[in-house]
Amino acid sequence: MKERNLRIHHALGVDFGTSNSYFSDVRVGGKQLSYTDLKFHNGQSSLPTCVLYEKIDGVWEPCAFGDAAIELWKDLLDDER
Repeated sequence: MKERNLRIHHALGVDFGTSNSYFSDVRVGGKQLSYTDLKFHNGQSSLPTCVLYEKIDGVWEPCAFGDAAIELWKDLLDDER
């Protein structure tokens, strides 16, 4: 069986930081690596590192990420949190 040398030419870069998460479009050409920060609806390339889960039929499911999760959390009653 011949060995195949697989190379990645295009990828999604994700950096989950303590306070913010960053997402980039990463391209590899030869020995050169380049990236473009992905912009979100607010024009920023980062989102607060926050995931909000909701219990549906006894199973915890993610329901919001970033700013949306923070805003939803603020609107919840104490017993819902």
